[in-house]
Amino acid sequence: MKIVRYDDKNRVKLGAVKGDGVIDLTRRFPSLSDNTVELIERWRDVENIV
Repeated sequence: MKIVRYDDKNRVKLGAVKGDGVIDLTRRFPSLSDNTVELIERWRDVENIV
């Protein structure tokens, strides 16, 4: 799985690449904001949801 940071309406978000698109992880996990390191640290808690 590829995790990306991207701009959406002048806001940085986290996402997971799926096919030709990106799943917005910031929407599912608002507490993560754009914090890639925190996502990696919490991966075991969120990987089944993603």
